[in-house]
Amino acid sequence: MIEGNELFRDDLVWSGAVRTMKASLLSNYQGDPSCDLLFAPKLYGLAASCIGVDWSRGGRHLSIAGDIPISMAQEFLAPSVLSDIIQ
Repeated sequence: MIEGNELFRDDLVWSGAVRTMKASLLSNYQGDPSCDLLFAPKLYGLAASCIGVDWSRGGRHLSIAGDIPISMAQEFLAPSVLSDIIQ
């Protein structure tokens, strides 16, 4: 099991990955979300979810899930994780 930012090459890369993938995951969302992004490796990509609240809807709970393709994630991932996802 891989936890936290162990999926990524280093902390700086991890923060860039979060910004990029959060923008992609929330691209069709209308509102003011404040959420934490969670990742799980899967074949040819990452499963991602953003769990938090939407302040534009009175702090209503928010849970959005989606897939991040390998093409978007490969530059961020640690080599050991990348090889597991591609195989």
